[in-house]
Amino acid sequence: MRRTVLALVACLLLISPSFAQQNPADAPASREQIEEYMNLVRIHELMKIRVAASTDQLHQLIHGMVEKQPDAPQDLEARMDNMADDILKDYPIDEMLDAMIPVYQKHLTKGDEDSLIGFYSS
Repeated sequence: MRRTVLALVACLLLISPSFAQQNPADAPASREQIEEYMNLVRIHELMKIRVAASTDQLHQLIHGMVEKQPDAPQDLEARMDNMADDILKDYPIDEMLDAMIPVYQKHLTKGDEDSLIGFYSS
């Protein structure tokens, strides 16, 4: 009886690691996979377009604010536009995209990224 119990425990110990192994597709996506996906969807170019659109919107907002200020100096709108341009011309797109990679890794698996890369590559 004791040998049977020991043999059963030994079998369970040998079998249990195979149950604990993770499917490689379920592992977190790699940095390289996410960068490839970002390149495929041209996210860097899209961010540049978005920053340019934000600049235009900001200039419109500044213009509307200055129009409502009758006592504002003559050059206020130009100065504010220049400040906005200075701020947005150095917008850290690369750093922002780099900071997004861990978020993608947290929520997407290698299998997810392989599917996305396959889809956007076709």
